[in-house]
Amino acid sequence: MLVLPFLFVTYFCSLATGLQAGDYFKLCKRNDPELGNCIKDSLNQMKPLLRKGIPQLKIPSLDPMVIPRVNVKQGSGPVSMDSTFTNLKINGITDFTIKNIRPDLDNNQIDFEATLPYMYNVGDYKIEGKILVLPISGNGDSWSNYTDVNIKATLKGEPEAKGGKTFFKIKEFKFDLNVGRAIIHLNNLFNGNKELGDAMNNFMIENWEVVYKELKPVVNEAVSAILLDVAQKVFNRFPMDELFLQ
Repeated sequence: MLVLPFLFVTYFCSLATGLQAGDYFKLCKRNDPELGNCIKDSLNQMKPLLRKGIPQLKIPSLDPMVIPRVNVKQGSGPVSMDSTFTNLKINGITDFTIKNIRPDLDNNQIDFEATLPYMYNVGDYKIEGKILVLPISGNGDSWSNYTDVNIKATLKGEPEAKGGKTFFKIKEFKFDLNVGRAIIHLNNLFNGNKELGDAMNNFMIENWEVVYKELKPVVNEAVSAILLDVAQKVFNRFPMDELFLQ
């Protein structure tokens, strides 16, 4: 679910570190009437590099993408839980297809749309709470599979003058991830009680829409905070005329 804004930041990094951007993708010009399609094609062409990683840019392999820790706290609604996921590995990220990028540089806004056929995640978990009317508790290893993934994101900012150059200051970042199907499986639920654990995992499969609906705002917030931090560091360092060719 992280790939689209991350790729856009990667595109900026390549242009701004003195490396030859043409070694990685086709260069795009700010005033190109097909700028959106140019950026889209460039990022789609980077998939083989992103599978391997780009050491020159300090970018590790994105397949799997490794996330050390995610905390999820949901205190109300059909799903209420306090959970922590660690050592997460997300597979399938580089099988993305960027459907559309709409850059509006005059108004300091960029819109993204992308799809993924699947995201398969493995990692460790600890959880306590309830799903609908059923309590849930446990800790151990887990896996989840999300299919027909659709991502939409909007980046908004404003120009900021520093040292005689114009930089892009991010003011707002919206990120929305929807899935066609979600399967979440947690091993060692209820202190290893197989009967209760199997019943809960089947219950989550049958009610996956309710589970995902309640967790989605928390997931979006956590992901957008990470991406916002990465993007702002890039924009704080490199002026706009180095990121988009005249």
